[in-house]
Amino acid sequence: MRGYPAVGIPHHLIVDPRNGTGLHAYQIETIEGRPAYSIQIPYKYGDIVPIGDWTIETADLPR
Repeated sequence: MRGYPAVGIPHHLIVDPRNGTGLHAYQIETIEGRPAYSIQIPYKYGDIVPIGDWTIETADLPR
């Protein structure tokens, strides 16, 4: 998670098919002297995840 905000990736979605969860991290700020995502929202499979201009429906993701 440290490398993505450091190179300016505005949104990062991590999906874990083992337990059917996800985490959307965004809004890059400097935290403790380095770029980091200041907002992290957890999701579960079945949720609709808004990411910037996109919407990801997670109900059909493989587990």
